[in-house]
Amino acid sequence: SDKVDYSNFGVSFKKQNYGFNYDSPKQFCVAKVRYSVNKQVHQKFLEHYMIQEDKPEIKNKPELFGNLSKDEYKKKMSNRCFKWILSPEKNLDEDQLKLFAEYFIQRTEQYIGRKLDWQAAIHQDTPHNHVHVLINGIDQNGNRFKLPPGYIKKYAREYLQDYLTTVLGERTLEDIALSKENR
Repeated sequence: SDKVDYSNFGVSFKKQNYGFNYDSPKQFCVAKVRYSVNKQVHQKFLEHYMIQEDKPEIKNKPELFGNLSKDEYKKKMSNRCFKWILSPEKNLDEDQLKLFAEYFIQRTEQYIGRKLDWQAAIHQDTPHNHVHVLINGIDQNGNRFKLPPGYIKKYAREYLQDYLTTVLGERTLEDIALSKENR
């Protein structure tokens, strides 16, 4: 059966410390996801929110990137979508965030055994640069899929932290102290 209660998927990431051990030398990354089954919401997120169309104060609008052009993605767009926010604790530049998003998709595809259609955009409108990743709820073979709760709650966060630690190195004692202070 393809029927799963997705209503609490985002809630699991709102726990006080996001399941992160602040004493760990691993890099920290917030990973939040929302699931939608409404094509209008899916389209609005792609065409307005991701490119910050509704924010006139943002002069340099984010550009979409992904495995398809925006038009090709829209043609394949389904009612179902997964809207991710990936926000590393350390500020990454645009090139690093693009690689981070691509790595995230690659690992997601490996985990669920499917090729995905996706779009992403980097937002720099907060003190922490972050990336929004939009995944179509139908894979490249036209089949609906779901992300298992274990993936969302644990696996994705762990491999994102491992990736960042490999790229940026372990957090220093000063980084750990600052992280605790900021939380």
